[in-house]
Amino acid sequence: MGKKIVVVVNKIDILGSDEEVDEVVAFVADRARALLGFSPDVFPVSSRLAQRAKGGEPAALAPSRFPRWSATCPPPSTRTNACA
Repeated sequence: MGKKIVVVVNKIDILGSDEEVDEVVAFVADRARALLGFSPDVFPVSSRLAQRAKGGEPAALAPSRFPRWSATCPPPSTRTNACA
């Protein structure tokens, strides 16, 4: 069995709306499907907002969208799923 491929789209915080994020994710998903021949999971995130949350601004965590990514692909030391 091969490794699972996921695509992470970073810097969603520079986009103006959720609709723009959805548009970028749809474009990336379409291009990934054309290139790979299947549809990998696509995760839009904001590393900047996640870093702010880690630095003491917990309200920035949800808009960073890192919780969904982390639930799917946790850090290497804790991986027990397909991202291992």
